[in-house]
Amino acid sequence: MNARWWDDQIGDGNDFQTLLIEPPTERLLDVPAGDTILDAACGAGRFARRMAELGARVVAFDHSAEFIARARERTSSDAAVEYHVVDAANAEAVLSPGSKRFNKAVCTMAIMDMPEIGTLFKLLPS
Repeated sequence: MNARWWDDQIGDGNDFQTLLIEPPTERLLDVPAGDTILDAACGAGRFARRMAELGARVVAFDHSAEFIARARERTSSDAAVEYHVVDAANAEAVLSPGSKRFNKAVCTMAIMDMPEIGTLFKLLPS
């Protein structure tokens, strides 16, 4: 895994993220204070931190322990972000933070790389 390299290169964002991906994602999520949002495949936590800045409680996970370590390093201790090392295809692991506790979910730039995505949808309210 190239987590360290990836985070060193674009951990602080790039034009693609800051201009094209994040603004419309924020508008679509419409993040009010008090939402609990699942950030699947969060990488080094850039967008998780942004949602927390907007007032959400965020449960973020990635299958890469190195990405999660980087996310924890980059996140202030008072931020409302909870990080987990989880494989998105493992229902038991994904459900461990609490089934159906999320108002919304986001997965930026990763869902197309996952071989199984059905488990993620079990986490959202019907």
